[in-house]
Amino acid sequence: MRKAFTYLAFLLSVGGIYAQTIDLSTATHLQTFSQCGGTFIDNPVNYANNFERAITICPSVPGQYVSVSFTSFDTQAGGDILFAFNGDQGGTLINSYSGVLAPFTITSSAPNGCLSFRFTSNLLTNRPGWTANITCTPIPGANPPGGSPQDCVGGQGMTICSNNTFNANSSGVGLQELSQTNRGCLATNERQSSWYYFSPVASGFVAFTISPAVSTDDYDFAIWGPYNSVVCPMVSGDVPTRCSYSGLGGNTGLLNGAGDNVEGAGGDKFVEDLNVIAGEVYVMVIDNFTVSGQPFSLIFTPGSAPLDCTPLPVVLTQFEAYEEQNHNKIRWTTVSETNNDYFIIEKSDDANEWTELGRRNGAGNSNQTKQYTMVDQVPYPLTYYRLKQVDFDGATTTFNIISVERQNGGATSVDMLSYYPNPVADHMMVETYMEGDNLITIVDQTGKPVYNKIVNGPLLSDLDMSTLNPGLYFMKIENNGKVENSKIIVQ
Repeated sequence: MRKAFTYLAFLLSVGGIYAQTIDLSTATHLQTFSQCGGTFIDNPVNYANNFERAITICPSVPGQYVSVSFTSFDTQAGGDILFAFNGDQGGTLINSYSGVLAPFTITSSAPNGCLSFRFTSNLLTNRPGWTANITCTPIPGANPPGGSPQDCVGGQGMTICSNNTFNANSSGVGLQELSQTNRGCLATNERQSSWYYFSPVASGFVAFTISPAVSTDDYDFAIWGPYNSVVCPMVSGDVPTRCSYSGLGGNTGLLNGAGDNVEGAGGDKFVEDLNVIAGEVYVMVIDNFTVSGQPFSLIFTPGSAPLDCTPLPVVLTQFEAYEEQNHNKIRWTTVSETNNDYFIIEKSDDANEWTELGRRNGAGNSNQTKQYTMVDQVPYPLTYYRLKQVDFDGATTTFNIISVERQNGGATSVDMLSYYPNPVADHMMVETYMEGDNLITIVDQTGKPVYNKIVNGPLLSDLDMSTLNPGLYFMKIENNGKVENSKIIVQ
């Protein structure tokens, strides 16, 4: 009886299966909750301005799907937005919600049954936010639609692979991916926007004309790159290579001899064409400032470099780092990888001199969501991180720089392990940091041990998860009386 009670206590402490109130204002950034009851709120009173937080809610019952029913919703329209993702952070965007909305329900259809939420507020008005009830159901929700040109992250932008006329319709915004950091000359965020990726198969130039169906419509655009793979500005924070925010209606685009690379509202609608090298990758947003809902044609100039239709290397949807009690954790997510050998995380205390923190093997070729983590056991009071991705042929892409400022200075003690990938399909790499024998135990949701291994650390070990059924498990590591618990998902 005592043994059973111990297992139950372990599950309650790690999995959080009690029905509880999830308060976004007090939750840890990127925290995961396991429950099939309780409520989800932003704050007991009005939410804060200039606030961002992300959490994931997974079912505490195997085989179930989390369902969140909003009974009230009131945020600043267009400025403070709640995003809902199917599965984990970096999963498919279900929808974004802003303003005063009638009650609505979101139900997961992801294999792990989880829903993820990310909320951002601006510097202006704060409002009451939302209240929602959390339940679980054996029936998955309706799958959200596939890729949408309204979004860059998640690999949802449209790949342009022809230099012929291309018709599209800017019908909405979707995920708001532009900010003061990354939008360059675009003085406002997205209005009616479409995202595109393109990569030349031969070196040369790229020039085009954006021709609105309604000649008085005011279209703007921006281009980021060159990259070795798709890098969305929401993730990179980069500013555009080419950008036009001209206030004039009618045709706009890239033109040889335009005389400038960037222009504001007073511009003449055209900026210089791109000199491109085969294999480079560019990301573009085309925005209908007029908000007419009318389509446009994208016409490539004769002689422009031909564009590639093959899949682009790595689509990175998330790269962030945050402080935990005794360390910093770095996390990144991809939804597509092509010829990806490995990742490198580098750190710095001044964003100039860099040292390698560690490496993670890539997925090679994959079109599924993959999550990676790394732990910095000895961070600086202010630590900068950057991510590099290396192809099998040695080609390297360096993503944006992020930073973590610790509230209590640098770390003074050592955590026991880190692990990846999670979710895991077959093999999980576990990096133990404690010297001596480390007992690793994995139990299922009933408390039954399903895996045991003793690792003499510190060491990077390969755990074979291929014999485990898909579902939620709990991993415990013990060394010299010290215990650390983690949660893993087997796909």
